[in-house]
Amino acid sequence: SQTRDKLIELSKEKGFELIFTTIPTVPTINHEAKNTWIRNSGYRYIDMAQALGADGSGQWIEGYLHTDGVHPTATGAQAIYQAVLHDFPEIKE
Repeated sequence: SQTRDKLIELSKEKGFELIFTTIPTVPTINHEAKNTWIRNSGYRYIDMAQALGADGSGQWIEGYLHTDGVHPTATGAQAIYQAVLHDFPEIKE
């Protein structure tokens, strides 16, 4: 997208590191194309979709998807937190 490309150029110009995140597909919105780009981009990323067990149909690990069909439950948020710590450990510094 144009916004993503502008952000990438800005990071190169200003010298900061981009860390992307995958977006879990939900029953009403499919994010798989974005996630494929992120995973193949060569940039660092936090794999939130994998942490939630989200697949292309919008199914998540049981108990991780809130009843609103979009947001994680508290348990799902904990899984995201663990993914952040795993994929971006220096956040604790």
